[in-house]
Amino acid sequence: MNATRRPVLVGTSSIEDSTLLATMLQREGVSCNVLNAKRDAFEAAIVAEAGTLGAVTIATNMAGRGTDIALGGADSNERNEVRSLGGLYVIGTNKHESARIDDQLRGRAGRQGDPGSSRFFVSLDDDLMLKYRIDQLLPAHILAECDAGPVTHPLVRAEINRIQRIVDGQNSEIKLTLTKYSSLIEKQRRFIHEKRAEMMSVNSAANFYMEKRPAGFHSFQTKFTSDEIDKVCRSITLFHMDHQWAQFLEMINDVREGIHLRSLGGQEPFIEFNKIVIEEFPKLLDQIEADCITTFDKLSIDGADLTLDSLGVKAPSATWTYLVTDKPFENMLGLQMIGNIGISVAAGLYWPIILLAIPFRRWKSKNLTRRDRTQSNIK
Repeated sequence: MNATRRPVLVGTSSIEDSTLLATMLQREGVSCNVLNAKRDAFEAAIVAEAGTLGAVTIATNMAGRGTDIALGGADSNERNEVRSLGGLYVIGTNKHESARIDDQLRGRAGRQGDPGSSRFFVSLDDDLMLKYRIDQLLPAHILAECDAGPVTHPLVRAEINRIQRIVDGQNSEIKLTLTKYSSLIEKQRRFIHEKRAEMMSVNSAANFYMEKRPAGFHSFQTKFTSDEIDKVCRSITLFHMDHQWAQFLEMINDVREGIHLRSLGGQEPFIEFNKIVIEEFPKLLDQIEADCITTFDKLSIDGADLTLDSLGVKAPSATWTYLVTDKPFENMLGLQMIGNIGISVAAGLYWPIILLAIPFRRWKSKNLTRRDRTQSNIK
């Protein structure tokens, strides 16, 4: 294609692959541009010119997103010549687990009525093939054909498409489950966020302590300005809200990891999960209030200042994100069934491992450094 001066776009799955391929092409005397999504503005300009005569562009999946490839580039005189050559030629160096990613690469050619074509090159040694054991799904005579020459048999294409459909279906199920289990937590997060924003306003935090601890508050008023008192009260409140919210998320994450076991007792995991979340949230609010009052009662005066140094009140230094998935046993067995192992063998292999892994993960979680796990941003 390059010998005919037709522009070529090569899609790779990793920076390592794109760099290796560029080196090999340069050894063959083919000059090319390599885009690895490291410099967006610079690379967008290169992608825009990837449709010029003789251009060879190697890019990872994320490189040049959102930039149209105009045939002929900025030179409109070249447009007709590139069109006559067949337009942009897209090469995929491998198949991805998601067919959507393949389609996005393929869709870079033939846009807006322009001509174009694409071709994907696969090997039975690709990561996708090895991970899902396609060689175990294909008859011996087809494997022999693939070893001897191009991989063109329709059964290979059918198996790749089947695996992509299965993986896409599992990913969709995970996203739906994530949304389902996160919906109630999201409502609680918004409630906490509103309360936190309220505490950020002037005097809101101070008014809370003036109501709960009037004697102690008035004693500070005789020695400090309203701004100084409000700053300290706000720091105490925000610290305990952030700290307890992080603890709450950690507890909910532990519950979520084991809630599927409720199905063994005939209970619906999702309903039981929501029950626990609803029951625990008021306890969270009560604990925040109790901790705030306890810390306020321990406030000390250091010379002419109110000090929080000895109370461990400080801003968080990390953000933790908790993700959820559903039916882990079913997903594990499903992936094994793709590899033609069979339900009985898969169950026999994985159930002992799973039952051992659950208590180990919980033990490991409990022994992680508490300082890092609890210093969490409200986000």
